[in-house]
Amino acid sequence: MNSYFIFLILPVLALAGWWGGNALGGEPGGSASVAAVEALEMPEGLEQIRERRRRESPPIDMTAFQPAVSEAALAAASGGGSGDGGGDPQAKAAEAAPEPPRAQEQLDLVGVMIHDDRRVAHIGGEVVQIGDAVLGYRVQRIEMDRVVVSGPRGWEEVRFAADL
Repeated sequence: MNSYFIFLILPVLALAGWWGGNALGGEPGGSASVAAVEALEMPEGLEQIRERRRRESPPIDMTAFQPAVSEAALAAASGGGSGDGGGDPQAKAAEAAPEPPRAQEQLDLVGVMIHDDRRVAHIGGEVVQIGDAVLGYRVQRIEMDRVVVSGPRGWEEVRFAADL
């Protein structure tokens, strides 16, 4: 049986040499070479299409991204109002400043993932971890059924909309 062993191993060695050399683009027994890219050319017409899309795209309406402000707050900020000119300035500021919204009204909790020590939540349109900020709130805790955030009203819980 030992005399036939060389005939069994010889094709395997030949195949390994061919694969190592020819299959990778090199010469048999040599090292493989990698083709280098000198330059990439932009296909014809692509730059014109990109420029046309830039010109034809509608402008972004930035008012959608600005916070909603009540008319009373605008009047107080511009110095308007009752015009009496007297009274306690702190009391006027308290009347003019609306109460900040609750976190539950501003943040939508979509999902929570807890794996070992890693806790991640999809809240307010972003994927966040403990310590991250989202829409003016700081994530303090992430639990299976809620996320605890701190904001203008202090610490608040945000729960899934289906749980409310």
